[in-house]
Amino acid sequence: MPRQKKPTPWVWIIVGGVVLCCVLPIGVIGGLGFWGFNQVKGFAGCMYNFKDAQKAVLKYANEHGGKLPNAATWQDDVREDYRQSMTPKLKGSQFQEMSPDGDWGCKDSTGIMTGMAFNKVLSGKKLSDIGDQVSTAMLFETEHPAKNLTEEYKPRPFSTSPKMFGGIRRGWIETPVSGTSVMTDQTGRRVPLNTPEGGSGVSVNTN
Repeated sequence: MPRQKKPTPWVWIIVGGVVLCCVLPIGVIGGLGFWGFNQVKGFAGCMYNFKDAQKAVLKYANEHGGKLPNAATWQDDVREDYRQSMTPKLKGSQFQEMSPDGDWGCKDSTGIMTGMAFNKVLSGKKLSDIGDQVSTAMLFETEHPAKNLTEEYKPRPFSTSPKMFGGIRRGWIETPVSGTSVMTDQTGRRVPLNTPEGGSGVSVNTN
């Protein structure tokens, strides 16, 4: 049998070049894509959390003569409505929403949970008595979750807002009585957070 020749240094140089030029970049790009997806999916789920919680509160009002729930028990009062309002396409997906039976809020890029509070000044109030439903915050994000979390709404500083994309602050989320959730950025600009499904899609009786 003839002796097999060992690969020359040029062969190893060519193989190394292929790995560096083709295989390694694909792995890096794939890794960055996975990292970026994990950074975004928590925020995407967060938008749906607030949108569907808004739908649940408005559905409760629709079934109670146009009155919003009592602030002290609001989460318990709308829990089943929220369960029914959860975006169907998200169930079992990567953008899984918050559990109706768990803490209500959002997770930042590090897994830290923020809270969702109900504006205390709206406790038991009739929707027809709220003059500007688009600008009046009904639900808003807080530093920590708690059951039936409620307090009077006050803007929070951007510098303490949740993180995303490698530690960059994103701002706090708030949801009005009617309309799209917004997030205030570092410049103070209120950025609408539109989900693919659009608005709440709930008809409310305010009589």
